[in-house]
Amino acid sequence: MITAASPEILSINRPWHVPRPKKLTFMHLPREVRLRIYEFVLVEIPRWDKKHNLNCRCRPRLDSDDTEHPPFLQGMIKITPVPTRWHIVTSTRCDCAKRKGLSLLLTSKEINEAASPIFWSQNTFCFLDSMEFLATVGHRLRPQHQQQIQAVSFMSPDARGMPRHVRLYGRRGRHIEPFWRAIMKCIRLKYLELPAWYINPARFNIHRSNQLAKALPNLQSLEISHLLPYSNKAHSWGYPSPWYKQPEERTFYVRCSRRVPIVRDGSWTNQAAKDLFRELQHNFRVHVDTAVKTKLLGATIDGLEEYRTTFRLPRQLDEHNCVRRITLPSGETTTIRFYGLRTSNQTRLRVVREKKALDQQQKLKNNRTHAQQQAADREKQRKRERRRFFEDLERRKYNIDLRERDIRLEQLREEEEKEAGRRERAIKRAEDKRKSFRQSERKRTIHINNY
Repeated sequence: MITAASPEILSINRPWHVPRPKKLTFMHLPREVRLRIYEFVLVEIPRWDKKHNLNCRCRPRLDSDDTEHPPFLQGMIKITPVPTRWHIVTSTRCDCAKRKGLSLLLTSKEINEAASPIFWSQNTFCFLDSMEFLATVGHRLRPQHQQQIQAVSFMSPDARGMPRHVRLYGRRGRHIEPFWRAIMKCIRLKYLELPAWYINPARFNIHRSNQLAKALPNLQSLEISHLLPYSNKAHSWGYPSPWYKQPEERTFYVRCSRRVPIVRDGSWTNQAAKDLFRELQHNFRVHVDTAVKTKLLGATIDGLEEYRTTFRLPRQLDEHNCVRRITLPSGETTTIRFYGLRTSNQTRLRVVREKKALDQQQKLKNNRTHAQQQAADREKQRKRERRRFFEDLERRKYNIDLRERDIRLEQLREEEEKEAGRRERAIKRAEDKRKSFRQSERKRTIHINNY
């Protein structure tokens, strides 16, 4: 028995007690909180709905009414199909359409396993061309990630489905079958948006529809969309260039779509497929184009192609007010969305206020404006790069001098070795000559003594 006067200390060990870690990390958060953080970082709006940043160089000036090229049309993709692996090279003028939180998936294996299903299942993956989808998802993505994708969208400014933004080194016709096979690998796909060219009866028949309905049981309907370009300048290839802009050129795009249900009972016929394609590619598209030109651009029904001379968007249309519901000449009502509109007044005021706040903060530091500080920083960076360039040049010259000295020393060493070899050979020849002379003298002396 332990008494109060005993020097021993009574301690009770509780097996259910878990000691608190010395340092709390991100992985000690509850799983629900971590999943919400993964969702906040990885789930973004579709690439079609992203806008340019306020400081992006592709945005028009605030003191002008110029339109802007949407971020998703600011790049070029070069695809080279090879037998084993497709090579894809992407170059963009700005990074406004790129995803920002993908580095989270590279943090650790545990975070990747928990966050990758959220990324692949809750995002809408947007592509300008079927070859881009085939080169990335079809040939590079793992099967477990392909099966997690639930939303895929294709949208092209070219009515033929072959945009100049995607350059394919090879024939497109032979990649139609692999494209549809890659689509059918996404077995959990719920939303699929395609241009009307993809359901052309020559490439999308009854057999294809039955395959699609069988391979994608969760797919309820197809979204057939058009992206119609409009510009006050005529272009030889049908839509404005994404890489340069003509003087005083104003361009915007209109997106219209229609939902097509998936027929799973086998009642769809070839004639129904042809009628659907004709309705979407000719009637629906032409009606939307006519409504936009007559109601928004000031053209007349008899001179639709003269809209470039009366090209003037309503003042209510800007980057924030870009959705309209219009009535088509056929009496149908549909919703259209605009891309590449002018900068709104709210954004201009926001930019001016941010600039004023930055100027005030900068004046408190060194009595300069933010633009002057940026110019000074650029000048310092230019001088730093110039100094680094000359240092590298001097270093290269020094390395070249060292290399030339080593080469010269090697040449001298080789010349000395050659000269030493020549001397040794000369000495050997002289020695052989003396030996042969002594032998001949010895033979002659013996011959004389015998006589």
